[in-house]
Amino acid sequence: MTTTPNMYEDYLAMSAEIVNPINDAQGYNYKYPGFPEMLAELRPIMNAHRFGLVQTVEVLIAPNGKCLVTDNMEKWQVCFSRLIHVSGDTITSELPFTIPDVPLNRQGTPSMNEMQWLGACQTYTRRYGLMALLGLSGEDSDAAEKREPPAPIVRIDETQQMQLLAKAEIAGVELAKILAAAHVSNVAEIPFDKYATIMHRLDATIKAKVDQRADDAVNE
Repeated sequence: MTTTPNMYEDYLAMSAEIVNPINDAQGYNYKYPGFPEMLAELRPIMNAHRFGLVQTVEVLIAPNGKCLVTDNMEKWQVCFSRLIHVSGDTITSELPFTIPDVPLNRQGTPSMNEMQWLGACQTYTRRYGLMALLGLSGEDSDAAEKREPPAPIVRIDETQQMQLLAKAEIAGVELAKILAAAHVSNVAEIPFDKYATIMHRLDATIKAKVDQRADDAVNE
């Protein structure tokens, strides 16, 4: 039974738990998801499925080694968003953007200083880079209230638990490895939708051992 962490299985399991963030922050003429609130909600789910989030903002460099600058002197930057899985595999999103002029307030003066505006632009891009990675979209609160809650997770019953334990013993696979692959702490918490996959892998391990014994007997 292979115990190598599978990024795509973990990503699918994570996707089943996350929901669209609520547009709870007020912009000029629109609402958008607040980034701190979104991170606070998503990070525990990502970590539970063995993903870490890394986001960096870098200046876009041309092949000649110089910073790319447009005619109106707007510097291009790139927001790199990476979901790093415990297996070492990654999912990456790259979102280029420019830093426009600082917006003016009603008095015609800058509404913030340049560093504050830079931070606002980078946070804006980090928000949508993360949402792109997770396949999310901002959602109004009234729509979220109408959304059906996720279906409860069905766990394997006592008979299936005994069958799994018996087959694991025959296969010579430690229970701790099975639990780690299923992201649970004990056999009673194993979701039913993972049961068939676990049993199939145990069967494959048993068959491989039987075939190996047969080969060894032939070669003796």
